[in-house]
Amino acid sequence: MKAQLPSQLSGESTQGAPRRITGRQIFDLCVMAILAAIVYMALGFNSQARMMPLVVAVPSLLLSIWQTVLDFTAPPKVKKKKAEADGAKEAKKASDSLIAFGWVLLAFVLIYLLGFTITTFLYPLLYMRVRSRMGWGISLGVSIGFVAFLYVVMVTLLQVQLYDGVLVVAVRKAVIGY
Repeated sequence: MKAQLPSQLSGESTQGAPRRITGRQIFDLCVMAILAAIVYMALGFNSQARMMPLVVAVPSLLLSIWQTVLDFTAPPKVKKKKAEADGAKEAKKASDSLIAFGWVLLAFVLIYLLGFTITTFLYPLLYMRVRSRMGWGISLGVSIGFVAFLYVVMVTLLQVQLYDGVLVVAVRKAVIGY
């Protein structure tokens, strides 16, 4: 029988310090908490008003829980000691993060100004043409498909009135009068 160290008998890890919580895991927990709060608040709405937040938040919450479990059960990454390569990778990550933040911010601004329907057409078209450099045919096809899906699911099936946007409302009032 092999002799065991006291740390092995007590169940402690012999590989050093306890595992640290990463920024990604903290982010996962925050997203999960926000989505859980959205689901909880939506349950207090009347039956028609709760449909939109629940249709989005419940699947998002389930996926968030799944991602959190995956991130907490993944083995810790071993850091390599390549200073130059790491510096370039970190700069690339920072640049990519800023670009992604800009695209998300653009989505919120477009929704606020133009509403859901126009943004659902315009945003994928812009992203696919500018960021992904896809052709006009596929970009227009995907954008039209998104608008058709949004209209069929939200407007026709769920009978949800979508947000119009401040510019659309202002133009409508100026042109039509309501």
